[in-house]
Amino acid sequence: MKRGLMVTLGKRPRPCLQVLAYHSIDETGSAMSTSPSEFQEHLRSLRDSGWRGLTTDEAGRCLEIGALEKRQQVLITFDDGYLNFCDSALPILEENGFPATVFVATDLVGKSAEWLRRDQISIRAFFDRLGLQVEARRRLEQAMALLSESPLMDWETLRALRKRGIGIESHGAAHHFLGTLSGKVLKEDLIRSRRTLESRLGSSPSMIAYPYGSIDDRVVRMVKKTGYRLGFVADIQGRGHDPFRVERIGVGGGMGAGDLLFFLTQAGLSYQQWRNKTTRWS
Repeated sequence: MKRGLMVTLGKRPRPCLQVLAYHSIDETGSAMSTSPSEFQEHLRSLRDSGWRGLTTDEAGRCLEIGALEKRQQVLITFDDGYLNFCDSALPILEENGFPATVFVATDLVGKSAEWLRRDQISIRAFFDRLGLQVEARRRLEQAMALLSESPLMDWETLRALRKRGIGIESHGAAHHFLGTLSGKVLKEDLIRSRRTLESRLGSSPSMIAYPYGSIDDRVVRMVKKTGYRLGFVADIQGRGHDPFRVERIGVGGGMGAGDLLFFLTQAGLSYQQWRNKTTRWS
């Protein structure tokens, strides 16, 4: 499938801003983790292929108004705020000259990824709705078991990262499936996250990455109403520019640099759209 798409569509990179979504940088080999050596290969390949990394503010200005330049620009994002970002990701980012943006669930800063234990029933139901294949489901369940005990960065660490040019944005307050919350609880979660980030870091977030990728029109309306200007989803559907449904390329364990560069091409976009429709892997 990949080879046929490359022949048909070519291997030229897609222009404009692309967004990558990582979770944990570690050696567990889980579906939600990228090893430090893999991450190093990713960034070297991006750099050597002419991709320029954008800061949170730079990407925000581009995405909010849709003024995407016709050149290879990438925003590197990390969901959840795992502590291993500091030792495993940050040195590699700085060595290769790439900024990054971290999305944190503000109620859980300094704790662990306890939502992976708390939400097990909802997560299983979510997998059922996605129609995940058995192997994909097994790998994700294994990854969540490994990450559920992983420590998250505390506020002192996040403030230090801000001083080094890392953007800190919202992943909601309690890392809930936002689409399942009542209107009142949804509004409270979104506002609490904004106020906590403002009080702890000195500025309100402009971005939110929807936990679990849980989003619908009602969630988008409330995100707008509570003051966010950009919302990030977890996959690629090729829906075009929408500042509240910014698509991201999910990067998981075992993805080599060649695969990553492939997903940044038009052929890669078509392949991911096809894969989402047929395998429902996420």
